[in-house]
Amino acid sequence: MVGLSLSILEKLKKDSDYEIIVMDSWEQYNNYSFDKKKYQIIQETYIADITNPNYYLPVLNEIKEKYIIDGVIPSRDYAVRTAAIIAEKLGKKGIGFEKAKILTNKYFLRKACEEYSIPHPRFRQIDSEKEIAEFIKDKPLILKPTRLQASIGISRIETKEDISDAWERTSSAREESAKEIEFGQEKEYVVEEYVGGQEYSVEALVDDGKIVFINITEKEIFEDSFVEKGHIVPANIDERLIEQFENEETNLVSKIGITNGMLHTEWKVENNKIYLIECAARMPGDYIFELIQYSYDFNYVDAYMKMMCGKKYDIKRVNSRVSQIKYFEAVPGILRDIDGIENLLEDYVVDWCLYKNIGEEIKPVNSSWDRVGYFIVVADDYEDLERLTNKILANVKFITQVEEK
Repeated sequence: MVGLSLSILEKLKKDSDYEIIVMDSWEQYNNYSFDKKKYQIIQETYIADITNPNYYLPVLNEIKEKYIIDGVIPSRDYAVRTAAIIAEKLGKKGIGFEKAKILTNKYFLRKACEEYSIPHPRFRQIDSEKEIAEFIKDKPLILKPTRLQASIGISRIETKEDISDAWERTSSAREESAKEIEFGQEKEYVVEEYVGGQEYSVEALVDDGKIVFINITEKEIFEDSFVEKGHIVPANIDERLIEQFENEETNLVSKIGITNGMLHTEWKVENNKIYLIECAARMPGDYIFELIQYSYDFNYVDAYMKMMCGKKYDIKRVNSRVSQIKYFEAVPGILRDIDGIENLLEDYVVDWCLYKNIGEEIKPVNSSWDRVGYFIVVADDYEDLERLTNKILANVKFITQVEEK
């Protein structure tokens, strides 16, 4: 495993089929308060900067001398390129380094969309306010760092008057995520025309160039933000739209040349046309892999791991239930109390977590790290799912004290 992921380890820690070797920086182990003794499936942990081959390749040589490796997976965006290189060096299944570069750089992805006729918004790579002013026409723009994750540094530009503030906000953005680490991301930016409409994501497993599993997730975002507020698996959409997504995802896999791996692809639908927003070659965030397991009744992480190791895996392509994750909203300020927390103990709430303690500051939601907590609900149909979700939201409240300026 390239990059530590507690969520993946939690899904596999009772499975004796795996012996996992983890490679990551000391800072990551430390910031996760990682305790190896909790995970018997971990064979060994190695310390290395996973973004710098001068550090991780010597460590790889140590691992090769001691272990026989069956498969390689990345845990997060910053691990995708390294995992691809390691898989190539070991002769194992992987996405390939050239494909990994496309899927970890927003500008490279846009260029691939342009080359392969994958529907996408008008875009341009930029490195100054002047170039943004030259690009803007009659639609709002989205300005993004090409390599940051978790919606960090993304700005919306409505008019030319917004350009200066947006440029300052985006160009000064860095990975903060409570880990406070610079991953050596390239300081590059892309601007593109804003696409309105409903957001979706498509999760796919690709084995030997063929999509063997596909799911469509319906997304909700926080107001005035690009951060996800909730997800429904599978999306409650008609067959026509399902077919569109499946066709475009198949086209993307074929044209870019994805052979083996997991894809988490973000799309938007505006005026009955779908547009590719982003595509990642790693596990989906926000516990979407958990929602898939609850809805389709198979272990998505286990199937992915076995697939990448060239082993037999079990999947189910049709869901038997529906599930939803919802992130709580809270007024920014100092958290003083949480009312109704006992409601999270209801049987239909299969998982929940609160990220903030009493007395801590709650910030406006500008990145995924600013959210205060979540809960997951599972139901037999969409109507019941909505009813149960709304019941929790109505009864669990975060009480904050707004600090006077």
